[in-house]
Amino acid sequence: KFGDLEKCTHTIYSYDKYYPINETSFDLIENALKKCPDSDLCIRSKDFDVKFERRPRNIATIKVIKEGNEIGFSPYRLSYPSSAGDIIKNAAPTFGLGKDNLYTYKGIFGKGTSLEYIYSPTSLKENLIIGNNTLDIDVSDGDLKVSYLIEIPEHIKLISEGSEFTIN
Repeated sequence: KFGDLEKCTHTIYSYDKYYPINETSFDLIENALKKCPDSDLCIRSKDFDVKFERRPRNIATIKVIKEGNEIGFSPYRLSYPSSAGDIIKNAAPTFGLGKDNLYTYKGIFGKGTSLEYIYSPTSLKENLIIGNNTLDIDVSDGDLKVSYLIEIPEHIKLISEGSEFTIN
């Protein structure tokens, strides 16, 4: 106490510590993934919801819902160039695991590969992990491409680099 003033300390985090559940409630980001009746695990937040199916399916393994609009997608294929021609790895049957604000599909494109999804209050980030270069990739040969099966309502248009594109 300083005279008539009370001392107050406020901690400012350099990372996302909390996420908004609704207009007035927050929870620790470590508590983001929860059991849901219509999916294996989900995150319900003020800005958008995410649903994860434990086993990748042909479509809508992961769903993102915002303002009543739902987009579903499923990892489908990883392709990359090699000196012998393009290499294609189809998504393997695997099980997803969720902890805190991270959901991971290990072994999705073969041994040592994972796709992980990291929830933050403003985004869902995807990381492709290739451990110990198990796919024998020479990145100087070109780009890696991850393809998805996507489920999108007709009234939603996808935009890339400022212009609309079609899904095929």
